[in-house]
Amino acid sequence: MSSASAKLQWRIGIVMAERGIRTNRDLVRRLRDVGYRISEPTMSRVRRQLPAKLDTEFLSALCHALEAQPGDLLHIPTISSPEQETGVTPISPPEAAPPSSDAAPTPPRQTSPMSRAVGPKLRPRSLPTP
Repeated sequence: MSSASAKLQWRIGIVMAERGIRTNRDLVRRLRDVGYRISEPTMSRVRRQLPAKLDTEFLSALCHALEAQPGDLLHIPTISSPEQETGVTPISPPEAAPPSSDAAPTPPRQTSPMSRAVGPKLRPRSLPTP
């Protein structure tokens, strides 16, 4: 699973099953008991798919009704490395050998703005004298 396809997983059906709640009607009743009103058709849609915008009041009511934490209802899948996805270890660039202590340090390379210019190399010409 790549990071582009990693989405929140809505685990409300699993949590309901763990709590012995079999129907949307039972959950709607429990939500009503904690002071949150929702219709059965709406609860059915919410149970099938994570809402695009999850109201914190609704999430809190679900947590109270199901005696759960938000992390029980929402799961973020771990982002796997390329090695885990493909079974192939990526090739790493070779590491540079550490400089020996008796070697003279290399001075930093000085570059001018013109050294980064792209195009044909031009030689300076002398201008005609008047």
